[in-house]
Amino acid sequence: MAERSGYPDYLRDVLLLDQLETSHLPYPLKGEIHLWTASLDVSADQVERLLSVLSLEEKKRASNYKFASTQHRYIISQAVLRMLLSSYLEINPSDVNIGARQKGKPYLINDPSLCFNLSNSHDLCVFVFSCDAEVGIDIEKIRDLPDIDQLIE
Repeated sequence: MAERSGYPDYLRDVLLLDQLETSHLPYPLKGEIHLWTASLDVSADQVERLLSVLSLEEKKRASNYKFASTQHRYIISQAVLRMLLSSYLEINPSDVNIGARQKGKPYLINDPSLCFNLSNSHDLCVFVFSCDAEVGIDIEKIRDLPDIDQLIE
């Protein structure tokens, strides 16, 4: 396990903008899901680069976060989501249009058949993609609890 984050080292890979600029990802096949992970622990320079990928609405939402660490996690997760979606669609990240359904679940306006969701916890974000089947994902970092006797007292 990685000392600092509590996540295994293989989950700490950073998906960089440069890695997806020219890539094309094939759509998931029927009954198949694609699962991606991204580290949310990146440099301030990378956060600035990723900010350029966001829509005006996403930038505005990012500016409303009180803490810089929370703001950075939001920027990274939304930017990586846009880059992944743009690679599936073979368009620029700025051309990705994300909407929200009645209960707030995101969907892809460009192609509603490509379903997706994301979840983050501490310094890890997970993305899931499927075709023609709604998907959801939720992660939570496992934390050690203090001695149970102390909790009871």
